Amino acid sequence: MDSRVRTRAKASAVDASSFAVVYGAAKKDFNPRFIGDDSEKGKLRQALYFERAFELCFEGVRKYDLLRWGCLYDALKLFGEKSIVNVKNPAYPAYKNFRVGHSELLPIPLREIQSNPALKGENNPGY
Repeated sequence: MDSRVRTRAKASAVDASSFAVVYGAAKKDFNPRFIGDDSEKGKLRQALYFERAFELCFEGVRKYDLLRWGCLYDALKLFGEKSIVNVKNPAYPAYKNFRVGHSELLPIPLREIQSNPALKGENNPGY
């Protein structure tokens, strides 16, 4: 795995042998079971999942990563069920409001619908 970001941050490198040690604490509380780690490919995906979450946590790109990886609902549900904020006061209802076929999409801008005949005047479902 490319570890330039971890090297810049003076963090330990991640490879197959150190994967469990590096991500052990994060996996203990927020184990993304929807991304298996039983293969090299799975370990790489989980490493990307955690690294992008840690490195870009306040950059506004997390939702789009999870959408692209097809695991937005699973991640919202995991956080919603495990978050200490939700345990005391269910204040994070995003996973309960998630609608398959709608929440993964954004509305197509009206200008695009009007100028693209292939869209036949239709927007994404639910918009």
